[in-house]
Amino acid sequence: MFPSVKYSPRRAQRRRHLTFVSQWERPADAVGPAKPYSQYSSRHSTIRLSSKSTTAVGFVIAVLIVGAIGSIAYYQFEVAPSQNNTSSTTTTTSPPAVTCKGTNCAYVNITAGASGCTNPSSPCGFDPATLTVVIGVNNTVMWTNQDQAVHTVTGSNWGSSEAPGISPGGNFTYTFATAGSYQYHCIYHSGMIGTVVVKNS
Repeated sequence: MFPSVKYSPRRAQRRRHLTFVSQWERPADAVGPAKPYSQYSSRHSTIRLSSKSTTAVGFVIAVLIVGAIGSIAYYQFEVAPSQNNTSSTTTTTSPPAVTCKGTNCAYVNITAGASGCTNPSSPCGFDPATLTVVIGVNNTVMWTNQDQAVHTVTGSNWGSSEAPGISPGGNFTYTFATAGSYQYHCIYHSGMIGTVVVKNS
């Protein structure tokens, strides 16, 4: 009688696995008994694939690095300077240019500290406060701002400087062609009030 052998599914599966390794993973030129599966796998599969994939991955990384450096350089030397040059700036409206020659102009100064003139009952800021001119002689008037603040020469019934006004050190000119009395003021400081009296020659 032969001894009875119990059938084990796990043992049968292991035999099939070893047979698969022996047939498909062991090189044809191998000498000696079969080696563990892990040795053949790392020798014939892992090493061969890793050499090719490493070269490809290295090339891709190099291309990405070069592209990133190029993008940064382009932004710093091309985009950023152009953005700085086109940044928004505050513009002011310049008064019309009128050339004063010799005595053909009369002059009014916007005095230093004129920004403190805030009481209409005590006018100040324009020197002289009342100016008399003659048509054909000196009927072009120039206001010069000697204060550190911006001021306007705003007439009640005649053309005048436009907002934002006359900057410190700037000036505004206007030619009066018709006889009469012309009052004006600064829109920013209610105590700055002046008058130009125009006479015929």
